[in-house]
Amino acid sequence: MGTNYRVLGLASSAKRLGLDVHIILPGLGENRDWFPDGQYEGVPIHFTRSGVLAEIQDKFRILRSLRPQFVHCIDVVTRCFPVCVAYRATHKCELIVDMDEHLSRIRQFGPFQRLYFVLCENYSRLFADRLVVASRFLEKWFGRPER
Repeated sequence: MGTNYRVLGLASSAKRLGLDVHIILPGLGENRDWFPDGQYEGVPIHFTRSGVLAEIQDKFRILRSLRPQFVHCIDVVTRCFPVCVAYRATHKCELIVDMDEHLSRIRQFGPFQRLYFVLCENYSRLFADRLVVASRFLEKWFGRPER
């Protein structure tokens, strides 16, 4: 739920600033139970279907219907980053990628997951219009010139 707390805090702050903000969350039971009325402090929450492919399809469909000027992608996980990159490429919005950890360095993930994270972390440095990081270490790493 840590990611949800980050999303909720950012969204409610942006809403208070007068921005039109929407949240897209997986339609898991705990998410639906947490937000039974489909909103958080006036910010609409859009739920996707469960399952990797269904979630990816729904996120893209929801983004197309909302036509946002900015898409804020929390982390480079499979169910989020590719959708945001695809939407940015096809709809000319700005992409903000937000990373709170260096996922490719976490040993609990298998080698293929870490390889995916390395690719996405490096790709995000090239493709994102803005990067938000959660530590000085990440700031230094993502601020390095390309290798």
